[in-house]
Amino acid sequence: MKVYTNEPVVARKRKIGTVAGFVSLGMLFVAIFLSFRPHLIVYAYMLAISALAIGAVGTYHINRWVRPPVAETTLAAALKGLDRKHVLYNYYGPWPHVLLTPNGLVAIVVKRYEGKARCQNGQWTGAFSFWRLYSRGFTAEGLGNPHEEAERARQVLKEWLQRHVPDYAERVPVEAVVVFLNPDKLELTMEGCRSDMITFPKKLKTVLRKALAPRMRRLSPEEYQAVKNALDALVPASVD
Repeated sequence: MKVYTNEPVVARKRKIGTVAGFVSLGMLFVAIFLSFRPHLIVYAYMLAISALAIGAVGTYHINRWVRPPVAETTLAAALKGLDRKHVLYNYYGPWPHVLLTPNGLVAIVVKRYEGKARCQNGQWTGAFSFWRLYSRGFTAEGLGNPHEEAERARQVLKEWLQRHVPDYAERVPVEAVVVFLNPDKLELTMEGCRSDMITFPKKLKTVLRKALAPRMRRLSPEEYQAVKNALDALVPASVD
């Protein structure tokens, strides 16, 4: 399997998280220093509030781009062993994680949610967790509605195909799968909900083969190559 990852994007996001963290920490120290001077107390409060805002930006990026499990490396490891007709595009395609397969395109929706999650008759609800708040802060990823996110991802890929591969767009199957990156910290309950598109890294290949592939069809060599060429055009030649 081939993997293309937009390393400049990853490096930039990680740098934002690291720099923002250090800047906010420095600003807090200065705010504390100013707070001991009554005539500067207003500036201390303003600086502290700004530090918290910058810190939130840093925490957001660190949670998603630095702290393991990291999406691009986790997906690459989970899909290792697939044949060379499978190509994973991280942060290059129309969706953050796009998998080209011999049977069509698969949009991978990554979820970093931790804690209790329940899906009942299509409705998703999460539970408040002090541990998640403590370990990930206020910028921890919420649960949202994974099924709706998967459908939105499918529509994004379909629209992209219409624009970039118009001759084959209607014939290229498009599916989506939701991957919870950290199953050890997730307590998931599903009742009356589609479970064939909800999975974890270790089961991702199984879902692709047993759940998604049967709903798709084998692409002709011309169809496959047309889609691959369109996706490869998004990857700089120096990366290959």
